[in-house]
Amino acid sequence: MMRRRITGSIVTAAALMTVVTGCGGSNEPAVPTMTLPKPSPTKIISNEKVDGDVHIVHLRGDKFSPQTVTIKSGEAVKWVFDDEGAHTVTGLRDKGMIINSPVLQKGSEYQLVFHTPEEIDYICAIHPEAKGKVIIQPK
Repeated sequence: MMRRRITGSIVTAAALMTVVTGCGGSNEPAVPTMTLPKPSPTKIISNEKVDGDVHIVHLRGDKFSPQTVTIKSGEAVKWVFDDEGAHTVTGLRDKGMIINSPVLQKGSEYQLVFHTPEEIDYICAIHPEAKGKVIIQPK
């Protein structure tokens, strides 16, 4: 969806630049100016029923806080993006629960419900120094 919106904006911008540079009374081509709209915050919340608490993890200063969150099976983690720029929540496991958020902006939220007791390390794929862990314990 975002790719289509960006592609459409690029095509529209290219068409606008062609029109703008083709107009005018001087021999100098006009320099087009364009401001792209700022992405709006996105809320991606799992449709699964949460059986217990929702634990909040913030991303600030390219760091997840708290860095480690311990939950019970059936509970959820909600990541809240307080930082400027683009970020993700990307799991580092090759089996078990997969965490793979889209690229999210400031004001966005991403929530998952966890069912299987395990430990999942994750990072922001754009800022890999931002690391976190979800520890899921049996209910």
